[in-house]
Amino acid sequence: MKYPSRSPKPLRAICTLAAVLLTLPMTLAAQTTLFFDDFNAPTMNPNWVANGFPTTASPASYPFDVTYVGSPTIDFQTVDGASTLHMSTRQPPLHRVGWTLNTVFTDSSFRYEVRFNTLTQSSTTSIDGCIELWLLDAANSNRCDIVGLFGSWYSTSPRFMTGSTIDQSYFVPNFAYQNNTWYRLILEGSTNENIRASLCDDQGVELMSQIFAHNTSAFPSGFKIGLSQGMGTPDNIYPMDIAVDYAVVSTLSGPGPALTINRAADGLELRWPVSLPFVLESTPSLSPPIEWKPVTNPVAVSDGFNSVLVQPDGSNAFFRLRYQSLAP
Repeated sequence: MKYPSRSPKPLRAICTLAAVLLTLPMTLAAQTTLFFDDFNAPTMNPNWVANGFPTTASPASYPFDVTYVGSPTIDFQTVDGASTLHMSTRQPPLHRVGWTLNTVFTDSSFRYEVRFNTLTQSSTTSIDGCIELWLLDAANSNRCDIVGLFGSWYSTSPRFMTGSTIDQSYFVPNFAYQNNTWYRLILEGSTNENIRASLCDDQGVELMSQIFAHNTSAFPSGFKIGLSQGMGTPDNIYPMDIAVDYAVVSTLSGPGPALTINRAADGLELRWPVSLPFVLESTPSLSPPIEWKPVTNPVAVSDGFNSVLVQPDGSNAFFRLRYQSLAP
């Protein structure tokens, strides 16, 4: 049995490592799963529909200025013991295939996560936008965010891809994703946190991310989700191939786990409950662009709490807890 991810919004604790102490009350999060699809054979969930993708979006370039032509070719396969939706199709340049979910989400906080296996990405088996996740304005699908993997130059230059017509942004930094490997693509945000697009390994550790310049209030009518594949501009018809294990949308229905900072004899001790899987991150500044990085100090477990010891160095540091997915 697979367990859908929980995604409480990150909480921040701010301290000057030289002197300042901040203690927060201890609370636990209640997580609600809004949608979960395990992609079990033999048929697709009927809530996935073949429509709803951008038509005349801007900026006028991939991935937005692409013709949507319907559903991909699919079958159901078992990969490493997991039932998967095998999305495999051949398309000419600037064509997209996929589905949107026939559900409007209006929750102020959300996490949309898809677990998938890369199978074999190569010039003869799969190129370009082999997997794409979408947030689409429920009232106007041309207002949207996207995250995906993109096998540029016939999969010889693999990329992590994000874009937003709301921000008028598009980023395709290099990321050497591997063949036959499980990853998780995630879109998450709230009214207090800008929407974050990320790629994680199968233990939930973030490998690449991009923070958009808006939060969920950018979708006043709510949003829909999409799952697709998109072809860029090769010189002929080429394949796209991916195996999707599950898709889950969840929301925080209560306060998240709090982070407590206490003085210790040899530094500052940061503590949080172990009942939900979170990782500690830090940044030296909250001025955009914010770069959160995992705190690599050893984690000790005692009396139901994780604790990390940090050494004062006279500089400011901002800490938060970010949910780390569990492998199903």
